[in-house]
Amino acid sequence: MRYDPKKHNRHSIRIAGYDYGRAGYYFVTFGTHQRRRWLATIDGCEHRLTAAGAIVAGVWQSLAQHNSWITLDAFIIMPDHVHGIVQIHPHAHDPQSERGSPARSLASLVQNFKSISSRRVHQAAPAIQRPLWHRNYYEHIIRADADLGRIRHYIAMNPARWQQ
Repeated sequence: MRYDPKKHNRHSIRIAGYDYGRAGYYFVTFGTHQRRRWLATIDGCEHRLTAAGAIVAGVWQSLAQHNSWITLDAFIIMPDHVHGIVQIHPHAHDPQSERGSPARSLASLVQNFKSISSRRVHQAAPAIQRPLWHRNYYEHIIRADADLGRIRHYIAMNPARWQQ
């Protein structure tokens, strides 16, 4: 379905004019639809992926195998969201894809991740409600090594901060 601004009334939370295909590190967060907790469980200091969460982890980890223009860094799957760091490598700009996101951009990677993970989870566990993902995602452009280190630490410590 094509985007219709009169019907969908969506507002971008991206930085206007910023090239999200630009080389660099990006911190992304994907939330589940209605914050449903279907990805993992956390009990004290024990963090366990559900079967669906394991599928999502596999899709995340395979992104770099199918997209030579990225490297994956730290990531964590929480009960109702996923945090990850993606490095985009320098490359020539590509034309717009059919869905409107520039190819080899953060947006195209997010679309790919959400689409593949949704399809695989629903094939394995059709009882999980649709849609799986919140329609948007959060991103932060990482501009300094200190910021990268702080975000890696945040990701690693996220399960310890989880409150049921």
